[in-house]
Amino acid sequence: MFKYPKGSIWRKWDLHFHTPSSFDYQDKFVSNEQLIQKLKDNEIRTVAITDHHVIDVERINALNQLAKDDITILPGIEFRSELGGSESIHYIGIFPENADINTIWTKLQGQLNLTASDIKKVGHENVRVDLMDTSKLIHELGGLISIHAGTKSNSLENITNALSHKQAQKTEICGAIDIYEIGKTEDMQGYKEKVFPVIKLEKPLVICSDNHNINNYSLKANCWIKADPTFEGLRQIIYEPSRVYIGDEPSAKVENSKVIKSISIRNSNGWFEEKELQLNSNLVSIIGGRGTGKTALLDLITITANKDWEEITENDDSFLKKAEGHFPKLGLSLKWEDEEEDLVELNQIERISWDDGDDPNKKVV
Repeated sequence: MFKYPKGSIWRKWDLHFHTPSSFDYQDKFVSNEQLIQKLKDNEIRTVAITDHHVIDVERINALNQLAKDDITILPGIEFRSELGGSESIHYIGIFPENADINTIWTKLQGQLNLTASDIKKVGHENVRVDLMDTSKLIHELGGLISIHAGTKSNSLENITNALSHKQAQKTEICGAIDIYEIGKTEDMQGYKEKVFPVIKLEKPLVICSDNHNINNYSLKANCWIKADPTFEGLRQIIYEPSRVYIGDEPSAKVENSKVIKSISIRNSNGWFEEKELQLNSNLVSIIGGRGTGKTALLDLITITANKDWEEITENDDSFLKKAEGHFPKLGLSLKWEDEEEDLVELNQIERISWDDGDDPNKKVV
């Protein structure tokens, strides 16, 4: 059984989130339970824990235990780079939910001089980590890189375009970064219309809370990603930036009353696995080898929604026509996204033929 049987659907993500493990967190007495509960209250399905210059392995493991299957915890870390002058550019490494974070954190500390003693020598505010070298290391360790962009503080735009070598430097950085984290929704237009055409690359744009106090948790805008709530789901936006939507809610192109949620089968006389089959709200095709049940599934959906036996049996290729008589007590349930449910029994449909418009419950699928 697939963990996410409906496939890719829109979920809310927060890819920049701090805990009391960050040196500048505003309330060090906040509990892990409070963090998880607030994320649940805001319907966040996936969160990246991105504390400053530290991966708190113990805390991330504890958050995972509390979140269970409700929230996916992606381990991460926020860095301050050597670029950008007094407004140092910030960037983030994000790793898979099942990564060996003990090993990853050990390697980051050793190669980037991020041990507790290293940080104590210079002070938290003065830690600088080479952006290009660290990006390479993060990728080698299986992670992805996001960078502050647009009007967000400590962003990539702190590198001026005034000098040609600075422009070249920004272009090089763009090639090493996977995701741009913008500060406000208005930044999207500038990147899509001006920046990406120039660098000949399109990067996914996200917006995050950058929260440092769970008691004041708020989102500048919702960040929706159409993918499984996993690191692999996140990786898909690198190839398809359109899987990200920033705003209140992705607009539905079809009314919920016309979107199928699931189909269930009973009394199939051994012909079908009798369980509820979840369907994606954006289902446009059914893929499978010959004889795997594609036509059968379509026929069952059609007969349950339309209740028109003649429409099915007029087609010589119809599965139900060929299988007629093999499961006389077949029962079908079709649930819709508006929580309505159609229930039919095949033997009842066979006895009654509906004409278009006669049945007020008939739907077009």
